[in-house]
Amino acid sequence: PLFYLKRFLNYYHGRKLVINNAQMDLGSVLTDYGVTTREKEIIQLVCTGMSNQDIADSLFISPKTVKYHIYNVYKKLGVKNRIE
Repeated sequence: PLFYLKRFLNYYHGRKLVINNAQMDLGSVLTDYGVTTREKEIIQLVCTGMSNQDIADSLFISPKTVKYHIYNVYKKLGVKNRIE
C-alpha cells in the first residue's frame, strides 16, 4: 500500500518521494497535506485491509467517525476511493 501511495503522490501531485524509512517519511508527507494524527492512524489501518467496523472497534470510535475521517483524507489527498 505504501508503494501505491508513493506512486499516486508522485503522479498526481508531482512530488518526488524517496521512502527509505516508510513510516517516518510517509508521516511527514501526510503532514504536508494537512492529515491529522488520527487520520494517519486510520490510513495505516486501512492499508492493512481492515474494514471501517474493525477500525472503529480498534480505536474505540464509531464507524460513522471512521467514515468521516476517511472522507477527509480523500479530500486532502485528492483520491476518490480506497482503491485509488
